[in-house]
Amino acid sequence: MILVAAVCVCTVTTYGLPVAANDDDSYTEVPSGAISPTQEEYEAYLDSLTEEDWQKIREKEAAVEELANRPQPRIRYKISIPGSFTMYQQEKDMYCVPACAKSMVQYLKGSSDSQDTIAKAMGTTTNGTARSKIAPYLNSQQSKEYYVYVSEPTPTAIRDNLYHIIVTKKAPASISIAGTTTSDWYYTTGGHHLVVNAIYSDKSIIQVADPLGGKVGNTPYYYEKSAATVTKYCQAMNY
Repeated sequence: MILVAAVCVCTVTTYGLPVAANDDDSYTEVPSGAISPTQEEYEAYLDSLTEEDWQKIREKEAAVEELANRPQPRIRYKISIPGSFTMYQQEKDMYCVPACAKSMVQYLKGSSDSQDTIAKAMGTTTNGTARSKIAPYLNSQQSKEYYVYVSEPTPTAIRDNLYHIIVTKKAPASISIAGTTTSDWYYTTGGHHLVVNAIYSDKSIIQVADPLGGKVGNTPYYYEKSAATVTKYCQAMNY
């Protein structure tokens, strides 16, 4: 009951950049800006983790499990990260990851680098950004929250991890999606990155912030999807 009282007051004010919508509403396939890391890139991520990092990861995993085992509130309501969150539109086709990273760092620290600077730091190429580069960049830019990269998380892990970071840590998370269809998403993509800034108390609905907002068709900056739909397409996450 204490948990419910603590999270009910969380609100979010959203802002979108004033950009024109895509004139071609039939355009539904978007570039794949978030790509699976090579084996070498993934091993480099693992090798970069210190004992202190592993301790933080173990502590976060334990906290997620402890929260997941608590009784869920009987009344469903939306839980957002507190304060104002700005979702920056991606400035280039392959900049979904830099745009998301900028949005998250801006929220956590109050300042952030340009998307070009972020892309350079993360090794973004014309193919996109390796997903394993996201958590290290976020951790290098701010100290409010330690992020963990998880590849191919289970549906339960996705819901529990998102719930933990939004409810307990009051910080945004990010997910990489692939294989979407226009029947249950706004576009199709082989690899795109999104920020998660809200979740419902029963973990049934997830709100995402999309760097393609106002850029592709009728895609909004912020929208809700069922957890079942999100987990179907989620390839990786940073929480």
